[in-house]
Amino acid sequence: MVRSGFSANIPTATVEEYLDRLEEIVECAPTMPFTGKCVLDRKELSGLISAMRDVLHAESPSSTSRLHQQMRTDAFQPVGAAQRRHTTAREEMHEEPFEEVSSVKEIIVPQEVTDQLADARTEAERIVEEAKQEAQRIRSGADEYAENALASVEQNALGAARAARKGLEVLQRRRSSGN
Repeated sequence: MVRSGFSANIPTATVEEYLDRLEEIVECAPTMPFTGKCVLDRKELSGLISAMRDVLHAESPSSTSRLHQQMRTDAFQPVGAAQRRHTTAREEMHEEPFEEVSSVKEIIVPQEVTDQLADARTEAERIVEEAKQEAQRIRSGADEYAENALASVEQNALGAARAARKGLEVLQRRRSSGN
């Protein structure tokens, strides 16, 4: 039986197989540059979670024999680290249902990649420094231009003020002389 309704067809499997697939998706997901965060297919993950809920709802909590029932297909095979056996975990689940399990995985990065990252960081810092210097140069040029433009406006305004003052003086002299 194959589930549809999501972008990927999800075969019917056990909860453990769905969890193995989720783990595989997370482990194999591509990472975003400069962040180390992974990119996941939301529809595929939602489909797997929905399928797990369906399996859990289909199992009766009062019947332990149904818990071990498996509906398998060959289309859904866990890969990689997700291939480990879960029979012991299933048996322990009856003894201690809320046992907390945590694991920390160490990521080994080849020296070549580490060197490339260091080179990239150095290059990025150089580019940022050049951009800051260019911004300062542009800012200085803009300030100089604004200062020159304002000085020109001031000179024009002073010339206009002098012309206006002279025109007023001429008018006042005419008035006082009676012309």
